[in-house]
Amino acid sequence: MINLRTTQTHNFYVGALPKGLDDLIQALVFPKKQVFYFTAEGSSEAKWIAEFLPRAQILHYRFSTKRINFDKHSLENILRYSDLSQLLTKRKIKYLIFSNALNGFLEKWSEQHKIQIIAVSYRLQKRFENKLWFDKFLARHKIQKPESLIFNTAKTSKIFPGKAVLQKANSWGAEGTFFIENREDLERLIVAKKICKNENYLMRKYVSGKSYGITVFISSKVIAVSAIREQCFYTSGKVYVPNFAGIQWVADKNIASQLKKNINGVFTRLGELLHREKFLGYANFDFIADLKNEIYLIECNPRFAASSLQLLRFSELISNIQTEQIFIKEFMQKSVFTEPEIYALRDVNNFAGTNLQIKVAAQTKITKDYRNGLYAYQNGEIIYQTPDIRKLPSKGKTFIFHSNTSLGMFYPHSLDVANVISNFPLFGRSGKLNLIGRKILKTFTY
Repeated sequence: MINLRTTQTHNFYVGALPKGLDDLIQALVFPKKQVFYFTAEGSSEAKWIAEFLPRAQILHYRFSTKRINFDKHSLENILRYSDLSQLLTKRKIKYLIFSNALNGFLEKWSEQHKIQIIAVSYRLQKRFENKLWFDKFLARHKIQKPESLIFNTAKTSKIFPGKAVLQKANSWGAEGTFFIENREDLERLIVAKKICKNENYLMRKYVSGKSYGITVFISSKVIAVSAIREQCFYTSGKVYVPNFAGIQWVADKNIASQLKKNINGVFTRLGELLHREKFLGYANFDFIADLKNEIYLIECNPRFAASSLQLLRFSELISNIQTEQIFIKEFMQKSVFTEPEIYALRDVNNFAGTNLQIKVAAQTKITKDYRNGLYAYQNGEIIYQTPDIRKLPSKGKTFIFHSNTSLGMFYPHSLDVANVISNFPLFGRSGKLNLIGRKILKTFTY
């Protein structure tokens, strides 16, 4: 049996930062009394969380400049241009948790301020997040992946015939990912300065099939494989050029038995490989399953992701294990890695909620504003319920709406501006938005 009791002796921080829904959500499942929530003074985020979080646990940081837009802050910029570091020191906070990828600046900041960042180590994040390194890792361990090559405009003449995917080595989400058919497509990307000259990119042969995501949780004594989530896309002129719309969890009963067998074989092995590296935390993998239910690994994101909200909120998605408690406890206690207990994908999950991204077109000025919080779909209508997103239930038709936009903001390029996180499906079996999903998009228009 796994001992889930936490021995909490320090305060630790989970921040409601700009673009901070992921960060805030993690706070909502961790111990309640010893968390401080930090948010920018005067921001829309600050006003929202003040409606439902304990005021004594909300602290406001101030910026030293007004030239930085709240919505464009990285955590690095927040630490550089605000008094957040001083606030953390003043409150004697020893631990910090957030969903951003780590970098050299954050690692150095952590050492200087003696504040431990609760996350997969920077060394392992840097390796597994790198598309080129991860592709070699998969090849070295003979884990099936699409055929690939290293492409460099100055050194490489070979490309795959037909459809291919080109990826920047260090990129996040759809950023730095390009779908091509021929050399002319490459030339257009170079002319448009979308790809850099004399830089190594990973080129993968296009594999037809369904795109999925999965999480493997690794601790000193536990390896747990989550349910799978289908990656959903808005329709596009070219069917192989995806316009990412979000993810939808798949109930275990709807997974073909052969696919389930392959999933358990591949991802328990990956969990064991990461366990040998003393990896502690959540590893999110993208993969493609073809018509024969063969699995092709694509990439790894070793940190919290958009899907973490539902994974942490509903433990049935990962064998009914409260992984967040194990994660916090083992991080603070520096546990010794031993032979792990393995929890493979099992027939325990019936959850089929969605994480839907709402986008604006290029050259959009925000003229509408919507309340962040919990909404219900009842009798064909969308009804606002409460600002308190902690009350998202496992059943019924309820969803969280969250956006950091504000009136008057201008978006020169198409961008995700809001998220809808539901406890029920917003996509049909075909992968297209269902009736309620379409209604939500029409309701929250910009």
